[in-house]
Amino acid sequence: MAPRIPLPPLGRGQTERPVAVLDVGTSKVAALIALVGGDGQARVIGSGQKPCAGLKRGTVTDFDKAEMAIRGAMDQAERAAGIQVESVVASFAAGNLSSTMASTEIDIAGASITPTDMVTLRQAGRAAIDPKGRSIIHALPALYVLDGLPGVESPLGLHADRLGMDIHVVTADTPAILNFTRAVAQSHLGISTLVSSPLAASLAVLDEEERDIGVALIDIGAGLTSIAVYRFGIPVGVATVPMGSADITDDIAAA
Repeated sequence: MAPRIPLPPLGRGQTERPVAVLDVGTSKVAALIALVGGDGQARVIGSGQKPCAGLKRGTVTDFDKAEMAIRGAMDQAERAAGIQVESVVASFAAGNLSSTMASTEIDIAGASITPTDMVTLRQAGRAAIDPKGRSIIHALPALYVLDGLPGVESPLGLHADRLGMDIHVVTADTPAILNFTRAVAQSHLGISTLVSSPLAASLAVLDEEERDIGVALIDIGAGLTSIAVYRFGIPVGVATVPMGSADITDDIAAA
């Protein structure tokens, strides 16, 4: 299954809740406010966009300029929506964003796989993750393995001697994340969820069939190019390259 962005639960009697999204890029900041119903469908009610000069290749280099752009974009979205927000779902692509696969396996002894076994497997998976001094943005269960057979989507209820799992771990340099969260905090906004930009882009533009067949999505921004790779309907790799459309424009101008 494709990863889902976690959202706060609906309150009693509440049918829609506001969700604010922030995309802070090298050349511009975009903000979006939507109402999300119980079925997960979003209805956009406000958007904003401002040029940004406080980042270089996705990394914050000037807090004041970044804050000004974030404030401006969010103010536009809030005015259009007619509401004020306190926290946002923010996309992040800087900090040498990359991913690895962590693997783990537990003994089932031929029994039917139970929810308790799945909990044990996830606990073993968390213990197997080594971020190597970087910050973890996502740790998503990828492929399940039954007795050496990969690509099992839902092992619950199946019989096996050994149950394994590959975990897709997305990490970034901690200082880049701290600078990003500080710039958002200076704009008087909290971050409810941090989402890697390649996965956010893939959820926006890829359909289920494309993810099942296997695809690499390349998103060329002004200062960064991000890549998300899917196989068997799940993300198995993300990366960023510190080059973007501004570099292409500069090369054309120089030539």
